[in-house]
Formats: sequence, C-alpha cells, structure tokens
Amino acid sequence: MKTANIIFLLTACMSGAASGQWQVGLNIGQASTSSHLNLPDGAEVLALDDTDTSLGIEVTYEVLPGLLPKIGYVNLGDAKSAFQMDTTEPDSMAAILRDQQPALPDGFIAGVSYRLWQQGQWQWQAGTGLFIWDSEVRSRYNNTLYVNDEKGIDYYLETSVAYAMGDDIEMLAGYRAYTPDTGHIDQWMLGVRVGF
Repeated sequence: MKTANIIFLLTACMSGAASGQWQVGLNIGQASTSSHLNLPDGAEVLALDDTDTSLGIEVTYEVLPGLLPKIGYVNLGDAKSAFQMDTTEPDSMAAILRDQQPALPDGFIAGVSYRLWQQGQWQWQAGTGLFIWDSEVRSRYNNTLYVNDEKGIDYYLETSVAYAMGDDIEMLAGYRAYTPDTGHIDQWMLGVRVGF
C-alpha cells in the first residue's frame, strides 16, 4: 500500500505541474550482480556469468528547478550458472544449488532525481527511488525444469552526468545501485534524454 501511495504521489506531481519540461530517456549499459556463493561441500562451479547488457526507458518531469520525479522500466539482462556435485541426496542438493544462482531481475522504477550542479552545458544529478522487480530463475536437473519466480520492492540509488547537445537533447553517463533480495546489483549506463 505504501508503494502504491508513493507512485500515486509521483504521478500526481508529474501530471499536475503547470510548468517545466518533460523528458524521455533511453539507456543501454551493463549490469552485474554480486555472486556470494555458499556451496555445499563437494559442489563445483562449472560456469558462472553474472553480468549482462541492460536496457531502460524513463520519463521525467521537472516539477521545480532541479527536482525531477521519474518513472520507468529497466531490464537488467540474464545471469547464468552451472554446478556439479556427487551426492546421495540429489533432489535436496539440486534445491540448494538452485538457490545459489545469480539473478538479474527486470522491473519498474519510481523515484526522484535532483540536479546537484550545473555549469554551462554540463550537469550532475543524483537520485533515489523504488525498484519494483521480478526475477525468474530457471534450473534443470535430471531433465526436469524448475522455475522459481521471485518478486520484490527495494530501493535504488543513482548518479549521472549529462551534457546538453541542444535545447532538448542530452547525452548522459550514469551509475545505479539496486538492492533486491537476489543480491546487490551495479548498473553502468550510457543514454540519451529528449525533452518536449
């Protein structure tokens, strides 16, 4: 309920403002999750890929000078892993190993950024908000496919530097840190924002 109220307030602020500028942003980057494996004795990591390409789209509105609420969608990519071990309890060990798989979820963001500094065509922003995420982990053991679907709501922190190419176009480089239950995620990105 708290999340719905925050999203409603952000949307109301964005739609109710009388002046300012809308911006649509697209970004591409790289996301990686911290893989803290806690494997049982005898388990061996055959493959581990906890980094992938990320994509995102966001809409912002400057409700006050320097204050920019935003909503958007981000896909952090896919993570993959493979484990092997000899055991007399294959089903229970398969379940334990499934829980060790890294995950890069996708989901929606709702937050706010603030322009901390501006000099000429350069600006620096920082922000925070909610990450409403969904992660589907697929694993296969003995020709059986297991699917674990996890959902959650967590916070993110971000910072970016942008350069104005004109009145309505900005190029940006940024960093965002997510804290879902599946593990800390770092995202580095390059993007463009277009105002209208």
